[in-house]
Amino acid sequence: MKIRLLISVLLINLMIVTLVKCHSWIDCTDYTEKNGKYYDAAKCRARPRNWSQHTGGGVFGADTGYNHQDLSCKYALSGGNYQSFYTSAYPMATYKPGQEVCLAWPAKNHVAATCTNQYIPDTSNKIYYSSINPTSDPSTNDWKLLVDWGNNPSPSLLGQGGGKAFQNCPAFCENMDKALCTGCFTIPSTWPEGRYAFQWRWIFNAGSAPYTSCWDAQVTKTGTPVTPTPVPSTGNNNGGGGGNNNNPPVNNNTPLVGNSIRITSPPSRVGLNPKTIDVKVEYSATQTVDIVVDLLSLPNYVWFGKAIQKNVNSGSGTLNLSIQVQNNPQAGNYVIKPWIVAAGQGEANLGWTQELDRKEYPMTMSENAVVIGSNNAVRMSLDNNSGNVMVMLFVLLHVVIYLLLL
Repeated sequence: MKIRLLISVLLINLMIVTLVKCHSWIDCTDYTEKNGKYYDAAKCRARPRNWSQHTGGGVFGADTGYNHQDLSCKYALSGGNYQSFYTSAYPMATYKPGQEVCLAWPAKNHVAATCTNQYIPDTSNKIYYSSINPTSDPSTNDWKLLVDWGNNPSPSLLGQGGGKAFQNCPAFCENMDKALCTGCFTIPSTWPEGRYAFQWRWIFNAGSAPYTSCWDAQVTKTGTPVTPTPVPSTGNNNGGGGGNNNNPPVNNNTPLVGNSIRITSPPSRVGLNPKTIDVKVEYSATQTVDIVVDLLSLPNYVWFGKAIQKNVNSGSGTLNLSIQVQNNPQAGNYVIKPWIVAAGQGEANLGWTQELDRKEYPMTMSENAVVIGSNNAVRMSLDNNSGNVMVMLFVLLHVVIYLLLL
């Protein structure tokens, strides 16, 4: 009976998994540099649909609501209205049969690297296309697969066998939210001239809906498209990995802009069973927001508590928050994840899908570590002798209790 009960408890705990939150989108549909470290608007020759409404003031990776988690297109083609999606400043792409095309997207904190952790999920990254000269988007099953970039192998860090697929972002640790990521594919040389619709699908968590971006392109044999300039790296989405970057993140030293968030001096190690974990949060907001800090275990991102500050006014500032730890976390690896969202969404069902920015900070929980003060990052570890003595006393106490019960 006890064994069956234990198995039931274990199964229930395995089922209670909180998926990490994410988002991204295609920013440029014809980027003329492969594996670049830093975004350059002058290298972008075409944009996805209706980009003129989501320029973010020209800031690469700015959250403007362009992310879309669904198999449909955020801006659907209907009645052949493709021209309405583009302007002279944000034009539709023109490709040539046999041309190598590169796409650009922001990392949005979703890369396994030394500045995050090795357990950042990456499930699938694919490009689909339509039949020639469509008047509407294909139905879900009628899109045709053009390229499958696969996923970043886990647990592989950027520059250490990682940096694949979505995570091909060589300078990620220099700006985890807005780092440049690129992927390249080739337009088949056999394609007839005409207009095609394209869809990028990225799946972060296995089993969840993909994040999608859609765009259109005229394929023509005339002209000589610019071949993307390669940047040396240890790999890319054409068969390699991202650049080698083992430096610690420097984004904590740069001013926050737009809707952004970070933790200063995050705790890297705490003792077992803390009731609270104190963090100092810096933020920037262009609207009234909720600010949330979650505690999640690795590698499955099981939820173990949070702190929340509701209805924070627009502007910038600092908050001292305490994560209320729950569910009796065990020794192991965790992440502290601050995120910012429109007011009223911090505790809403699936409110995280509307997040404006987020970060992840790795942390270890162990029985021989005690946090004295996380705000100023002062920490203390018990020495090995003290730990051994405590273990011996613990065992001895249980032996005595056992003997008394005989």
